Amino acid sequence: MIRRGILAFSGPIDNPGLNILAVRPVPDIEGNVEAGVEVRGNALAPRARLVSTPSVSDTEKLSWLVLGHGTDSASGNQFDALSAAANALFGAAQGASLQARLAQSIGLDEVGIGRAQGLESTVLTLGKRISSRAFLTYEQGVSGASTLVKLRYQLTPRLSLQAETGTSTALDLFYTWAFD
Repeated sequence: MIRRGILAFSGPIDNPGLNILAVRPVPDIEGNVEAGVEVRGNALAPRARLVSTPSVSDTEKLSWLVLGHGTDSASGNQFDALSAAANALFGAAQGASLQARLAQSIGLDEVGIGRAQGLESTVLTLGKRISSRAFLTYEQGVSGASTLVKLRYQLTPRLSLQAETGTSTALDLFYTWAFD
């Protein structure tokens, strides 16, 4: 429901000022939860932020807004929906920022939901840097029983070694070459 919707014209007609508040009231066991989006700025450069009553983390706000419940009862496909909603609402940069804040809040360096490399399944990825040269990653299939644990070790600036075990086992040597 749109709680507030103001378009202020003071300049070019194609760039009005925005002051919009849209919320989704959701009855909960503990009372009513209200999550929404507030959009301010102007039409050419809008700024969106998540809001809620009572105040909760941005991840929870987005979950209540998109799914109608908190992340504690979200399933794998619903995490895909949250990731897509974050990217659509805030653009890829801020959507990634939301994932970075989620990772930081639980003590990790990476949290993500996406397609498994070479597979058609969705995976939840959790990653932690364990030294300046080593990065540990855990991947869990959302819809299946696929699980991988990967350790990537940077041998030189261009050469890294990756060992993985779980659903499959592999040892890979990667050579990175970048150019503009």
